Amino acid sequence: MTTDDLPRQPTTTTAPPVADSQPEMLPTDTPTKNKPRPDVKIKEPSKQQSSTIPFDKAASQESTRAHIAQMFSVVFLALVTLTLIGPFIINGLQPNTFADPVATAKELATLIAGVLGGPFGFIVGFYFKQGDTE
Repeated sequence: MTTDDLPRQPTTTTAPPVADSQPEMLPTDTPTKNKPRPDVKIKEPSKQQSSTIPFDKAASQESTRAHIAQMFSVVFLALVTLTLIGPFIINGLQPNTFADPVATAKELATLIAGVLGGPFGFIVGFYFKQGDTE
C-alpha cells in the first residue's frame, strides 16, 4: 500500500483574528452622528473680536531699512578692518608672501574704500539721517 492509496483528510487553516479599525462599542454606547455632546461647549466667535493682528506697514519698512543700513555698515567696517590687518597676519603665517605688508594693506584699503565708500556714504547719510528729521 502506498501513500497515494490512503484517504486524505482535509486540512484547514485559520487566519489570525484581524483587529477591527473601530473600537468595540459597549451596549450602552450608541453612535452619535453630528450630535453635540452635553459636556463640551463650543464657543462661537464673536463679531467684536478680530482675529487679525494690527500691522503698521510704515514702521515695518522703516525697521527693515534701518536693519539693512546697520548690516551694510558692519560688513563695510569689517572688510576695511580685514584689509588693514590681513596682510600682516598672512605675512606672519607665511613669511615673504608680501614684499611690504604695509603697502599691501594700504592698497587693499584704498581699493575697498573706493568701491564701497560711495554706497556706504549714501546709506549712512540717507537712512541714519532720516531718523533725526522726525
